Amino acid sequence: MEGYLAGSLNLHKWAADAADVFSEQESDKGDNDTVSLKSLFRELYEIYKDNLKSFWEVQSLEHYLKNNIVPKGLRVNILPAERSRTDNLLKKWEQEALASSFRFMNILLDEERIALDNSSKRLKESIDAILRFKTDPEFTRREAVLESLVDKFYTLLKNRKHKQFIRDLSEFREKRAFVFQEKTVGEYPLTEASTSDLESSDSERRGDFVRPFPSPQGCYISRRIFK
Repeated sequence: MEGYLAGSLNLHKWAADAADVFSEQESDKGDNDTVSLKSLFRELYEIYKDNLKSFWEVQSLEHYLKNNIVPKGLRVNILPAERSRTDNLLKKWEQEALASSFRFMNILLDEERIALDNSSKRLKESIDAILRFKTDPEFTRREAVLESLVDKFYTLLKNRKHKQFIRDLSEFREKRAFVFQEKTVGEYPLTEASTSDLESSDSERRGDFVRPFPSPQGCYISRRIFK
């Protein structure tokens, strides 16, 4: 067998290595193994988090719709003008607000399902890429750390969603989900719907604005501030 110096230059290998170096493909050779592994695990954790967020959003929206309730942030809480608020109108208004909220939820559900599908694909690709490093001495330790972090994040989201569901379910059962279900005298929502400019004076239309402040019940009400 010829010695190193007596042999010919391995130009074919050099050319192949050059093609790898000047490409966008992640390198898994040489002194950058540990750095690449660390970077891949960090990226994998972020993809796991994104995937879990989409998973729990899909589950949440599906179960809220199944139980005919709406998350707090998706409830339509605008009121008709005060002079129009009869019991009959408010009952119809509540039905329409609930239907609108459900439509918003279904729109979001469609988008979250797409996001979940996309993040699941990215997750699989990232796992496949990182498994190329499974013979690395650091792989097992980093894999254990990743598992622990993912489990903690999963539990955090699960517990948060459960608390929100119990809160929202209770508010619907106790008729506290919408502002107009609590017809407290003197309280108004931040947005008041009106079909006519006659609901406000000329001076109000020219320059007045509404500044929200919290009521004792925690709902935002409006106060007219005049210039």
